[in-house]
Amino acid sequence: MKETNYKILKPDTELQKYVDYFWTGEIYLNQTDNNAFRHLAPASTTLDLVFFCEGHFKDNITGNKLSQNGIIYGQKTSFDNYSTTSEKATLFGIKLKPSVLLTTLKIPASEITEQQIDLQTLFGYSGEKLTEFILSAQTFEEKANAFSVFLKEKLNDLNPRFKPLERFIETINYSNSFSAISKQTENNFLSQRQFERDFKSLTGFSFKKYLKLKRFENFFDAVQSNQLNSNLTQSAYQFGYYDQAHLNRDFKEFTGLCPKKFIRNFCTI
Repeated sequence: MKETNYKILKPDTELQKYVDYFWTGEIYLNQTDNNAFRHLAPASTTLDLVFFCEGHFKDNITGNKLSQNGIIYGQKTSFDNYSTTSEKATLFGIKLKPSVLLTTLKIPASEITEQQIDLQTLFGYSGEKLTEFILSAQTFEEKANAFSVFLKEKLNDLNPRFKPLERFIETINYSNSFSAISKQTENNFLSQRQFERDFKSLTGFSFKKYLKLKRFENFFDAVQSNQLNSNLTQSAYQFGYYDQAHLNRDFKEFTGLCPKKFIRNFCTI
């Protein structure tokens, strides 16, 4: 028998531009079932900072054991799949917007695309101390607050030239009309070359790749929140895909599974 306890916590107003949410998961396994808990992390436009606080986790793709240290998984077009057989396991994570790298370390998001790096390597001694504090904190709220304080101390003003693009990206995040979005770039940004360069610095991806991933994320979020039309073909059109075959190709590229198999194995709709 498997039991999971999952919670999320939204950041305060000051951090909402850079933090989507904090999350924690507790997993309890009955060892007599001889089962493992498996988690699939799909391709994403966000950074994932994950602490494997309690229990032993394994990367099912590489076979490597995962460290407790805070690992930043860069925005990616691939997927991760990890598991635990520990009787009790706990994770703490943070969904971060890639632009946070420009405002804390002055490095473009593209520096960490498809990469994995721990907090100590990225932030030095302060990253090491934050990791120690989060791993020793007793509650979800204490962990989230520790990171919030850390991030506020590191934040600097974003270069003014990125501000219009930052606002434009927000419109992408809440739209399924991708042809209309492409048209906006022609009307609002004078230099296509500068637009592409700055877009990659903020997001880690080319504009075309980001749109492809964002469309998938919108669909994936609807799957997880049970908001899909039961007809996958109609859902494909709703989220901007040409047809169901187009949806199937993208979904399998970014999760390793076709939509029906993912829904059957990981959802209850």
